Amino acid sequence: MSTSTPPSSTAATRQRNPLRAILGISFGWQVLIGLVLGIILGLVAAQIGPVAETDANPDGANWLTTGLDTIGTIFVTLLKALVPPLIFLAIVTSIANLRNVTNAARLAWKTLLWFA
Repeated sequence: MSTSTPPSSTAATRQRNPLRAILGISFGWQVLIGLVLGIILGLVAAQIGPVAETDANPDGANWLTTGLDTIGTIFVTLLKALVPPLIFLAIVTSIANLRNVTNAARLAWKTLLWFA
């Protein structure tokens, strides 16, 4: 008769993070590596320097600068898209957890006013 043990929380965490499952790198190190790579790529883009200005490239940005700008713009746009739903869910969750408070309606309206 064999006994099976339930999966540990660390095993479940490793399954949710594909990079950690592949490389075994924690999230903190992944952030630090990304920061260092971003600084290095920015310095390399500055060293490459501008290219000749054309009709297709009026500001003279090189391929790396253009690529990093595109990635940065996409990242900021995705953050802007995620923030309003997160705030809305935070408000709804806070209001839902106020069932036992006597002045919950007044507090809920004040909370909505502050978030607005």
